[in-house]
Amino acid sequence: MGYKSMPPICVCGELGIVFLSSMTERSDTCAWLSFSHVRQWSDNEKKGSVAVLLSRGSTLSCP
Repeated sequence: MGYKSMPPICVCGELGIVFLSSMTERSDTCAWLSFSHVRQWSDNEKKGSVAVLLSRGSTLSCP
């Protein structure tokens, strides 16, 4: 696929289960997000981070 780092991981293509890492998987603070639960992402007020809106209304700040 041409990815050098942080590739999406397809668990089951038929069910659309795909996970995305918030940063390099070698980091201790890496979080994995289910693609189907991410509703929107936008620039965060904190420079260098992204606000991720999840399907149940909670927001997560990722570097």
